[in-house]
Amino acid sequence: MSEQIQQTITVKAGREKVFKALTDADELMRWFPSQVKSDPRPGGAFRYEWKFQDESQNGLQEGRYLEVEEYEKIRYPWEAGPLATEVVFELSETGDGTRVDLRHSGWKSDAEFEEIRELHDRVWGGYLNNLKLYLEEGGDVRATMMDQITRST
Repeated sequence: MSEQIQQTITVKAGREKVFKALTDADELMRWFPSQVKSDPRPGGAFRYEWKFQDESQNGLQEGRYLEVEEYEKIRYPWEAGPLATEVVFELSETGDGTRVDLRHSGWKSDAEFEEIRELHDRVWGGYLNNLKLYLEEGGDVRATMMDQITRST
């Protein structure tokens, strides 16, 4: 069992564009939550709300950004069931775009929490792929892949 989720993608876009997609409310709603409020600065509040056709899947994350380093790093708290965890995005330049490293830490090494960690791991993979699709092609598969309510649904 792992106490951390780690995923990496490379996006054919500059760090400024990727950073904006990770912090700006209008941009976030194009690939991640259904509704967003975001004040991307240390101590600034955020509210991410997911809405689905099946309302029992709806979700909410809210809190205050712990760290925001322009074009480099975003860190915020994340409630994962009964666990208080933390999400970090780190951005670095590559030869053809931006590398996005996601680290979601704070998981307990306990079989009780393994299922929820595995669920988060799968869901993060889907959203990171959607981020890449959005930034590179303007696409968004949330409505078709997850029945998530988006601006276009």
